[in-house]
Amino acid sequence: MAEIGRAITRQWRQFLATSRGLPGFSAGFVYGVCEKVFDGAEGIDYFAGAPFAGRIKLPAGFTLLTLPPALYAVFQHREHVSKLYDTYQLLFGTVLPGAGLKPAETPAGVPEWVERYGEGFDPETGLEVLIPIQD
Repeated sequence: MAEIGRAITRQWRQFLATSRGLPGFSAGFVYGVCEKVFDGAEGIDYFAGAPFAGRIKLPAGFTLLTLPPALYAVFQHREHVSKLYDTYQLLFGTVLPGAGLKPAETPAGVPEWVERYGEGFDPETGLEVLIPIQD
């Protein structure tokens, strides 16, 4: 799990260093998008991204990811980002079922959750977790 965290941190550094100079980069929210649940054996497909206005030519190593419209349950994660795994375990194992909500079945290419980081993001104080749910 620690190696995944280090890889994601490197990915964010590279993404922010490269993307901030691109035309259309939005300085507001940035997003972490995950296609697979943490499971140790398989790892995850994780994307660091931001909304861009208009059409841009993507630099080498960038991928365009378009998220389909969905109904999302939004949760605050108010701890250090290193505790995200615990939050996901709680959300998927207890909170969603306790609220009568079911995660949406996500086909390949559609994330199982989205992390939303505000402009003043501080890894000590948290972020928002968005989980697509069945309506």
